Formats: sequence, C-alpha cells, structure tokens
Amino acid sequence: MSSKEYARQYRLTHKAELLAHERSYRETHRKEFNERARAYKAKYPDRVKASLEKYHASIQAYSKKHYRDVKAAAIAAYGSRCACCGEAEFCFLTIDHINNDGNRHRSQPGSATGYAIYRWLKKEGYPKGQFQVLCWNCNCAKVHSQEEHERIHPNAKEVNGNRPALFF
Repeated sequence: MSSKEYARQYRLTHKAELLAHERSYRETHRKEFNERARAYKAKYPDRVKASLEKYHASIQAYSKKHYRDVKAAAIAAYGSRCACCGEAEFCFLTIDHINNDGNRHRSQPGSATGYAIYRWLKKEGYPKGQFQVLCWNCNCAKVHSQEEHERIHPNAKEVNGNRPALFF
C-alpha cells in the first residue's frame, strides 16, 4: 500500500478524531489564522476579489437551480398547467390558494411566498383540495376582478373558489 493510500485510509477511519483536533487547533490559534488572512488580503486583493466573485456566482447559480427544482416539483404535484386557461409554460405558472386564504396562510410562521411556500408544500406532502396551479394572469384576475375573470374564462367560477376576491 502506498503512503497516499495509507493516509487516505487513515483519514477515513479516524475522521471524527481528526475533525475534533482540527477544530480545537483552529480555536486555540484563531488570532494567527486571522492575521494570516488579513495579510493575504492586503497582499493579493485582486485574487481575493476574484475568488469571492467566483464563489458568489456559484452560490447564485446553485440557488437558482434549487429554486427551480423545488418549484417544478410543486407545480408537477398539482397538474403542471393552469386550472383555468390551460397554460403550460413553466415560467408563467404559480401556486394558488383555492379558497383565497393565502393571506391567512402567509401569516403563519414558516410559510411565506415563493420558495418558502414551495418548500412548505413539499414538507406537507402537497396537500390536495387547498391549492391549484394557475398562470400569473389568471391568478391576478381571480384576486382583483372575479367578474372579468369569469367573463373571459368560462370555467373561472370553479377556479375562483367559494369565497369572494380579497381586493376591490
């Protein structure tokens, strides 16, 4: 067995011990680490800036992909097309509270809008009967002007739910 293989095997079998030692070493030598980091930043500001930009770009790309995946799973769980007009273009689709109780739902801790609601739906197992997929136009029309929405789309009465719109 080569020394590299032996070292790799040792790190795998003693992982917890090595991490504990590294953590305690870092704590006892914190000042030295900070001084070294400050000196490096002063000596190579362009490298540090480029590294941070690359890091932020990778985080942003990961976040966008993760958000899209979570939203896609929620949209797929509720039918992948607008319940009113049949729009299937992903970028236009959103989750709608069937009974217009979104405001009450958003006031509860842990559930807000966008990513938080998609995450909450996944955690709750995508509950049926409370949510539906609507395109952005139908969702806005449902909330702001039910009469216009029902005039434009014949099946909007079922989509609008039993409760009146919250605004206007």
